[in-house]
Amino acid sequence: GSELWFSWNPRLRTDAVEKLFKAKKNSILIHIDYLDNPFCTKVIIEEANEMKAYDPDKYHHVFMGGYVDTTGNKLFSYKDVDRAMNRHGNDSGATVIGCDVARYGDDSSVLCVRTGLWVKSLLEKRKLGVTEVADWANHISKISGADAVIVDTIGLGAGVHDILIKSGVFAVDGNFGFKPTDTDTYYNKRAESYFKLSEAIKRGLSLPHDDNLLEELLAIEYVFAENGKVKIIPKDKIKEVLGRSPDKADALALTFFTDVHTSAARGIVDNFQPSNVF
Repeated sequence: GSELWFSWNPRLRTDAVEKLFKAKKNSILIHIDYLDNPFCTKVIIEEANEMKAYDPDKYHHVFMGGYVDTTGNKLFSYKDVDRAMNRHGNDSGATVIGCDVARYGDDSSVLCVRTGLWVKSLLEKRKLGVTEVADWANHISKISGADAVIVDTIGLGAGVHDILIKSGVFAVDGNFGFKPTDTDTYYNKRAESYFKLSEAIKRGLSLPHDDNLLEELLAIEYVFAENGKVKIIPKDKIKEVLGRSPDKADALALTFFTDVHTSAARGIVDNFQPSNVF
């Protein structure tokens, strides 16, 4: 006969109260909002209608109890990412693997396999050495028929890239610090890759259902550098928000590092010069 009453605006579908009730048996979950409140004042209704008109995303969260959406300089909205996780994308095109490398510690090494506009899998492992990550990426590359493996070569990833090259894998030096193709707009390749990912989501990219990926994408924010170019906030800042590194989001963004096309022999990479260092 117990009752639990919660009044709150959920941030994500992974929030504690959300997870508690959606997974709890022998319970009745009733969602109400201001429209169900017989004592709601005329002033509140007017404020809600005004917000609905000028900022529907904010209205969805504040008045309807929906998940948080884009505010400020966030690059991804909940609505767009959630939609991407509930559709089947077009898998015509090259198969690309993004490889975000970590070694021991709390961070994970992640492989993201994308074919065309369909992200087929996000694979995660911890506590792997450089050689082990390279062997793993080599294996996934072969079984997926990947046209290219794009490796984050900052830090330990450089060793993974070199081992893959020696193994005959078509590996791309995916240093996020390199100069972007669009040097007038973006600060570096990291910013350009993430904005390409954002555009792909809006035009039909299919993402796997993954709450960690959702949280990571919603934590990505951009700012304007002193030269007016767009840059993504530092990884350490994102880690402060999440309590972990955005490894899955980075691996996904790496698949948009450069344009990869299929060919009879190997992937052909356009608009990329390994010496083009920022």
